[in-house]
Amino acid sequence: NLEDGLAEEHELKRVLGQVRADFKEQGLDENDLSKIFERIEAVKKSARNAEKKIDDIVFSQKHTRMLLEIEIARAVRYGTDLSGIAFSVYKTAAPLPGDGAEVSAVDVTTVILKKLRDKLRKTDWIGFLNNKLFIAVLSMTTPKEAHLASHRLLKSLNADPIHISGQPVPVKVAGSVIHYDSKLMPDTEALIRYAQNEHIEMAHRLRNLQDFM
Repeated sequence: NLEDGLAEEHELKRVLGQVRADFKEQGLDENDLSKIFERIEAVKKSARNAEKKIDDIVFSQKHTRMLLEIEIARAVRYGTDLSGIAFSVYKTAAPLPGDGAEVSAVDVTTVILKKLRDKLRKTDWIGFLNNKLFIAVLSMTTPKEAHLASHRLLKSLNADPIHISGQPVPVKVAGSVIHYDSKLMPDTEALIRYAQNEHIEMAHRLRNLQDFM
């Protein structure tokens, strides 16, 4: 098995798992190396295309920082509120009955981001804070309004399994609200650190609650 010896988190392990599933489904010879390499390239290309789809919905880390600088400058200049909701997938339940095909994290994230984008105002936008955490930035939004929006969005995102290629994928999304405070967040990097730390603390509380339950 080509997957043997690879670390669980290794990108190629997921790719090979998908290739093996495809070969089994199509009744192909698993010893045909040329076909294996051909299929590996196809799976990797599909993953790259999926990542491009994310770029159409969410801003990169670099652009997120640039846009946050603009949002902060505007909030300071006009004395308006600035809030955000940091999101991450914190739990994936056991796979529901389906065709057994593996679903990539990129596909899951893309669907979640699309659902989120459709439920935000046109003036709001989504950016990546890091590889596992993204933020919906809500300009001119008070803390109370942000908490109400977070509750509404999380309820909607977690209400039903998402569907990818007709396959139901149960996921849970966690969200934490932040509100810009010039004393706590003198610059963009401080705001991002604050958002990340708040989300880590919130996720830790959720895990403790899960363990207790």
